[in-house]
Formats: sequence, C-alpha cells, structure tokens
Amino acid sequence: MAAICAAVTVVLSGCGSDVPPAGAPPTRPIPTPIPVASASRYPTDGTSTPVTLFRVVNGIELPNPQLTPGQVSRGVTTAQVCGKGLPSARHPSYGTRKEVVVSYGLTTEDSHGYVVERLIPASLGGTTNEKNLWPVRRTGTANVTQKQALDARLLARVCSGQLALADAQRLLRSNWWDAYGSVR
Repeated sequence: MAAICAAVTVVLSGCGSDVPPAGAPPTRPIPTPIPVASASRYPTDGTSTPVTLFRVVNGIELPNPQLTPGQVSRGVTTAQVCGKGLPSARHPSYGTRKEVVVSYGLTTEDSHGYVVERLIPASLGGTTNEKNLWPVRRTGTANVTQKQALDARLLARVCSGQLALADAQRLLRSNWWDAYGSVR
C-alpha cells in the first residue's frame, strides 16, 4: 500500500519538478484552507489530526461559504432551466475535485466517504467552478442522495411556477439541509 501511495504521489507531483510534462494542461496551485472556527469536526488539541473546514450547523456539515459560496452561470433563465436551453453539464476534472477536497481539509482517507457535488446543480444554472463545488457525504445524514433529491424537487417547483429560480438558488446557498426538510 505504501508503494502505491508513493507512486501516486510521484505521478501527481511530477517527480518533484515544477515544470509540467510536455502537452500537459497548466496547473493551478492548490488553495490554502481558510480557517473557520466553527467548522472543526476534529479536535484542535495540537495533534496532527486534520481540521476540516465545513460549516457545521447542528452537527450537519454544510458548505463553507468562504470556499463554496455557490456560483451560477450568468444570464441563466427559468425558460432555459425548464426547457432545453442549458448546455450539457460537464463533470469537474479530477484535479478540480482534488483541489476541492484538499481545500476542505479532508485527508485522502477521509475523502473516500465524500463526493464532490455542485452546491447549485447544473439543472438550476450552477457552474462546475470551485466556487460551486464541495464535498458531501456519501452516506449518513445530509448525504449526496438527499442533496440530489432536493435539487430535483427545487427544479420541479421552479418549472411549475411555484418558486423563482433565484429563490431556489438562494435556498441552496443558505442551508440546503434545512431546505431539504421543508421543500416537499
């Protein structure tokens, strides 16, 4: 296992060289996590235990608004969202997903329990930019399945005229878990 981790580290680091291989896309530096006092999921007693940077409300990990404020494509309309006017959504690259996981302070071991998800889904005009991505749990309370169910409910409400597109986006930005409990 250690040999595999070392090999992956060498591949990802480019063997210690700061020059990317020929033909490789340009790389971006991995952002330094922004400390948020209330976000710690682990003790901060001076040990090497990682500190995650979620916004924790009543024990639920929510996106940190400093890292993931939620970003939408400019000019997206309800007609586009409810018709066929949105371009097909692309998935975030491996590098982008890794940057998001690292920015939230998750270790490689911790990250296996998470999926990088859009705070505002593409179906409601959300982008694949890091400002709209965050790690959400695969299982347990406030997991990716519940988030995707909420996304579908909000889209249905927007398209039926019961909810404005901007209001759906605002609900997701403020506290998607509360919206999940209230939007049926």
